[in-house]
Amino acid sequence: MFGKIVRQLRRDKGVTLEALSDGILSTSQLSRFERDESEVTISIFHQLLQRLGLDYDELMAFSSETSLTKRQQFFRKMDQLYHHHKLEALIALREEIEEAKEVDAYFLTMYRCVLASLEPSLGPSKDTVEALSDYLFGLDYWGQYEITLLGNCVDQLGYDTVFLLTKELLAKKATYQSLDRNRRLAIQLSLNVMRRSTDMGRFDEATYLSGKIAQLLCYEDEFYEKIIYRYEESYLLYQLKKGDKQGMTEALAVLQILSPKSLYPVYLAHFNEIITKKQTL
Repeated sequence: MFGKIVRQLRRDKGVTLEALSDGILSTSQLSRFERDESEVTISIFHQLLQRLGLDYDELMAFSSETSLTKRQQFFRKMDQLYHHHKLEALIALREEIEEAKEVDAYFLTMYRCVLASLEPSLGPSKDTVEALSDYLFGLDYWGQYEITLLGNCVDQLGYDTVFLLTKELLAKKATYQSLDRNRRLAIQLSLNVMRRSTDMGRFDEATYLSGKIAQLLCYEDEFYEKIIYRYEESYLLYQLKKGDKQGMTEALAVLQILSPKSLYPVYLAHFNEIITKKQTL
């Protein structure tokens, strides 16, 4: 495995076989190592890394990156491009995904749902959204991939479908109970659907999700999730006329100081919007 990684790094850096092997081992030995047809000693391996300007930790990080599936690589690219609102690059990446045999139809539907949030005309067809919904409803076990599918397709699925699928997910505790990444994704999805429920005046559903989220938030390192839950719970109580806006303002104050720069403006905009609406009623 390391031989093929050395070959990729060497080519990426524009280093020839002769230049990398010079004074360390023969060119033919290096060529065989790069094809994983032979091994080299630890001493020689470290000399090769030094000549490429890498240490062992950097090699392991690169190894982890190159071991990603094609679908995972596409998702990372999508996430980076979406974060910077690079629509043209996202469209180009969609074409690459459509041609990739390793990626299933559900991933492409999810990708089009993400595109639709920037340009509605690029969204998925009704049939593909229904196929995704049927797939998710038929699952006995939800993995990280399935939670990610639903989380990115919330706006394209009808509210009732989204709520029922979220309820299905939360009922399958084996999906997330002992897996930190899955539990965080389940919490984030539930918070998003709780917000949508409150916005729509679906207070029974929002209250149900609030109770489930409270049960999930049981670890100290879930700091941001707890702050966002504080905001959403206070927002729900505010809409139910069971509380004032203090809980939201307190959560906003913490987000402003400690959260990533992209997070605070989103919640501040929502807060200003609901307060403005309240004042005009």
